[in-house]
Amino acid sequence: MLDSGGTPVAGATVHLADGPAPFPDIAALTGQDGCFSFAVPVKGVYTVMCRAPNDTVWQVSASAVTAEPVRVEFHVGDV
Repeated sequence: MLDSGGTPVAGATVHLADGPAPFPDIAALTGQDGCFSFAVPVKGVYTVMCRAPNDTVWQVSASAVTAEPVRVEFHVGDV
């Protein structure tokens, strides 16, 4: 997650909100570099939601293919 100036946003909560099959609660916090990662149980399209430390929420859809990383980027306003 990056703010409007390109600065990483640490401490944002990222979780799966929807997916192609039932899944356990999967969530992560962004690190100092603004990055996060987690594994999904099956391939398909997932809705990823992110809550910045100031409680602003964004969502994006991403397609996951088993055993291949997917890059999801949140570019947000000032947080």
